[in-house]
Amino acid sequence: MKPTLYITPTPIGNYDDITLRALKVLKEVDFIFCEELKPAHRLLAHFNISKELISLNEHNEKEIADEVINKLLDGKT
Repeated sequence: MKPTLYITPTPIGNYDDITLRALKVLKEVDFIFCEELKPAHRLLAHFNISKELISLNEHNEKEIADEVINKLLDGKT
């Protein structure tokens, strides 16, 4: 995958509602920014996906924005 920021919706309440495309993206990216770590970790564990999770939410978005940009500039997805 070329350096790209993918925005992938995840299901609320029922993991069976996730799309195949979303699962493909989650499996192939280098890292995942998520609003909350615990639910994201549970979702990934359910689908046997292991990725670096980084919390990005309203409380830290200004601090984390540079990290997002730097990872993309480094060729990460």
